[in-house]
Amino acid sequence: MQNKFPKGQVGLLLLVVMGIVVALVMSVASRSLSDTVLSRQERESSAAFAVAETGVERALNILRTTPGSVNDTKFDVGGFVEGNYRVDSMTSYNLYVKELDVAQLD
Repeated sequence: MQNKFPKGQVGLLLLVVMGIVVALVMSVASRSLSDTVLSRQERESSAAFAVAETGVERALNILRTTPGSVNDTKFDVGGFVEGNYRVDSMTSYNLYVKELDVAQLD
């Protein structure tokens, strides 16, 4: 009985197939890791926005009920993002932004 593949070709074919499988697995793993990172960044961005919005609403509510200044207030929304704010009067706003962060006042 004669083999369909001469000696050595089976090993070479197996190596090529395994290389293709490894490349596919690495591609899927890379894509999965990228999606995980993007998901985490989106979650952190949403939490930071919620903290900023909550701080503004709380400060405005305090200023409506008790005129004057609002002392430094620290709060936590979502567990891993916290914020603090201080409003000196109804007409001035102090905004402290960390380096490379972005803020906008309208």
